[in-house]
Amino acid sequence: MGFYTNYEVEFSDSIEWDDDVVKRSLESFNLTYIYLRDMELPRFILCFYSQHTLKEILEVIKLLYPAKMRYRIYNSEEWTPFT
Repeated sequence: MGFYTNYEVEFSDSIEWDDDVVKRSLESFNLTYIYLRDMELPRFILCFYSQHTLKEILEVIKLLYPAKMRYRIYNSEEWTPFT
């Protein structure tokens, strides 16, 4: 049996988020995300089941938006860079 995990992901630069493109690109992962528009740097929250890894999902996002990213388990203190 698996579990759900929430992650917060932040981009290092401004991006032109396209919700339709992101939704189509991530539909095979069966996840939920919320893009937070009013942040200093673009940020979104992911919630997904343990059958997928965060790395798999962020690799797809990186193809859409080649900016540097960092992530953390939602509401934790420590950020981890994603390269």
